[in-house]
This record gives sequence, C-alpha cells and structure tokens, in this order.
Amino acid sequence: NLFILIFCIFNMNAQTECEFFAEIEISYCNGDYDKTIENINAYIINYPKSNYVESLKFEASKIYLYEFKNNEKSKEILLEILNKEQRKKEEIEHFNKYECVSDYDNRINNKFCHFDIFDRNFFIQKRYVCFKLFEIYLKQDSIDLAQYYLELSDKKFQYYSTSGTSNNIDSYYQNLRYSDLYKSMNKIDKAIQYLKPYVLGTRFIYNYNDNKEAIDKYCELLESNYFEFSIKDSLETSLKNLTIKREIVDEEYHYEEIDYDDENYNEERYEELLQVEHIIQYGRVVYFTFLGYTYKILEENDYLSTQTYPNKNKRKKKNIKKYKTDEDLAKLARIVISQKRFYKKIMEEI
Repeated sequence: NLFILIFCIFNMNAQTECEFFAEIEISYCNGDYDKTIENINAYIINYPKSNYVESLKFEASKIYLYEFKNNEKSKEILLEILNKEQRKKEEIEHFNKYECVSDYDNRINNKFCHFDIFDRNFFIQKRYVCFKLFEIYLKQDSIDLAQYYLELSDKKFQYYSTSGTSNNIDSYYQNLRYSDLYKSMNKIDKAIQYLKPYVLGTRFIYNYNDNKEAIDKYCELLESNYFEFSIKDSLETSLKNLTIKREIVDEEYHYEEIDYDDENYNEERYEELLQVEHIIQYGRVVYFTFLGYTYKILEENDYLSTQTYPNKNKRKKKNIKKYKTDEDLAKLARIVISQKRFYKKIMEEI
C-alpha cells in the first residue's frame, strides 16, 4: 500500500489541480470509493496548502460513513478537522475547481453524478463537522455526545448568512436535528415543538414540498404520543375555532431619486425628500391554533392607507378589494388547511 501511494504521488506530481479533481470525481461517480479516497489523499499530499484540504477530508469522512459504514474512521477524520486550528492566510493557496473544464463525461458511468466540493468558511466547515458527529453518536445511542456536538454547532459555530433563504434552510434542518435528539431522549413534547413551525408550510424552504420531512416526523410523533381520536378531534375543534384579527398586513415606502443639485437639498431634509409615500395595507388575518401553536393561514387586504410626505398628518384611504365577510375568510382558510399534507396525513393515515 505504501509503494502504491508513493507511486501515485510521484506519478501525479505532473498533474494539475484540475486533473486531480477530475480523477476524484470520476472515481467517485463510478462507485470506486477506494480509489476516491486514494485520489483525495494524493491530492492533499501534493497540495497541502490548498483551500480545499479540510473540505476534501470532510467528503472522505462521508464516504467512510455512508459507503464503507465505518463510523470510527469517519469520526477520526471529523475530530481531526474539528480540533485543527484555523490556518493563517499565508498558509493557504486558493484555487477554484469550478473554473476547470469538465471534458471527462465519457469516463463517468452515472451521467447525473457530481462530486460537489465547497470551499467553506472555516467556522461553517466545523459546523458541518458537528452535524456529522451528532448523526454518528445519535445512531450509536451515545445521546450525551450527540447532544454535545449539536449544541456546539450553535454555541461555537453558529450560522449566519445575509441571505434570508439560507438562514431559513439552516434553521429548518437544525430544528429537524433537535427534534430527533429529543425523540431519542423520549421527550416527545419537546421534539414536537421543534417541528410545529413547519407543519402547515408557513415557513417554506424553497418550495420543499410543503416541508414534507418535518410534516412526516411531526405526524409520526403525534401518532406515537396521542390517541388517534384525540388528534382528529383536536384538529376538527381547531378548524371550528379559527381566529380573525384586524391588523397591518403589508407596509412599504415609495421613494424617488434626490436631486443633489437642488437648492433645497440638505442633509437634514434627506429623509423628508427621499421618503415620498408611506403605504400601509390594513386588513384581517386568519389564525389557526392546533396543539398550542398558532399559524397564520391567510390575510385579506381590506383597504389601503397612503400618507404622502411632507404632509405627514394627512392620509387617504380607499378599499382595494371586494369586501369578504369574516365567515367567507374562515371558510377559505379551512379549505387551505384541508389541502395541506399535514391535514391529509392526520385525517387519512393516523
């Protein structure tokens, strides 16, 4: 094995980084995972300063975990990444594999396969490592260690993105993990709490099929913790007791460009000149409460209120839609709920 590795390193020294990544992807997509690990190790030895080193080690740990079912080797690699100090800038040589030309499709059996590798932020990479350690220890019923690494991912490697969608996706999957954790502790009510925000599809992550995974886990927990008749009765009772509140349903400002050469312009009047219209839409919102959690189902904009600057004390109001009665809204809300995966699973499967 040592001879083979030395031969591979000697033979690959002439290869470019693009060629290395091509060999990694080809072996991975052809299901030759031993060769994939060999190619990853050879790349790391040849390019120890690469910005992809930690990410490739992480991918290797996943191969050991999912393909070789070798939890211990996977843990060993993950803990190595987790315990490693952040490298200094001068210790990293940046390379972008996505600038490589992919001209080796004829060597891949599975044309839909890609070996996706990301140049992740140091802390985000460690967050993903914590997730995998949580997964392994939970599978091994080492609940204390599973909890430790899941909580570590939030305490030390908390995720934040300027993209609201990215934050929602991260929160969604983290809530699924916490639900699994508390389920393993037999704390069913707490496990359910982490899933409640998603069961009516009111917090979408992309268009994730109405948050299918969260809904299925939620209904499974309900079924194991409540009597069948009490779940269905609670659902029917909640549908009969919808709440309608009058509140602001939308708010926005309309702006116009400022002429900085205007003789009336000065910094004190900036907001006054910039903010030309304040538009508020008032209406009614229908809320549905089930097992202690309240969901916003739909809203109706009854009228528009426009405030034009600088006359801040004057507002114009006008109806913007045909008026619906509260009963009309409640009926429509029940139809919306009855079409949800959550409702169908409870009424038809539980």
